[in-house]
Amino acid sequence: MIRPPRWSDEDFERDRTEAIAIFRHERLEEPLEAYLELFDKYQGIFEELLETTVDLSALRQKGTEVLTDARLLETLRYVAGPPISTDDLKTVAEAGSLNRARLRDDTALTEKIVDLILLALDRRRFPWISEDREPTEGEKLASVVASAALIATQRLSTARRHQGKRAQEQRVEDALLASGFKKVPTRLVLTSSQAPAIGEFCGESVFGTRKADFIIRLWDQRLMALECKVSNSALNS
Repeated sequence: MIRPPRWSDEDFERDRTEAIAIFRHERLEEPLEAYLELFDKYQGIFEELLETTVDLSALRQKGTEVLTDARLLETLRYVAGPPISTDDLKTVAEAGSLNRARLRDDTALTEKIVDLILLALDRRRFPWISEDREPTEGEKLASVVASAALIATQRLSTARRHQGKRAQEQRVEDALLASGFKKVPTRLVLTSSQAPAIGEFCGESVFGTRKADFIIRLWDQRLMALECKVSNSALNS
């Protein structure tokens, strides 16, 4: 038997300091170009959305055209304040699917979605809609810039979270391989016999009724289900 490791307060403090240094390095290394590319992309799509819908005033008439264009549908969700996720939009609109064919054929559904978007419209970014008038050039520019920044920031944050999780999972896998474990294919593990053999592990798999990022059969035959979670919050960490 191997005696389990014991960490002292000094060990935790050293690891905490190292983790902060790694986080700072990664955040400072993150290229500004990624944000600027996303900003430019969504600025163009928002401008197209406003042009297609006559500054949103003809959104009801152009509803089907907008909703059946994946790019315009994505940006349309962000004219709400706060933005509406795809899942929330499906739930509120009582729509099992937002695929192009259904939206093209179901006029009642497209009208319902447009009504929901207009009801949740961000009146600070699009004040001319509630005031029933044409926007000024300054208002249009401000709405496009604010909307593009909003969606670009969210897209970058999502990509950062996924990248952090993938990097952590790779580090865990490297550590397991370095310790002599063998990687085997993912699987459904409902009983002990379906789990990896001694000294083996598999990646994301169903373990009972839930998913585990890793299922490991330790050298003493016990099973370990491991979850990888990345958080930059001091409280969560």
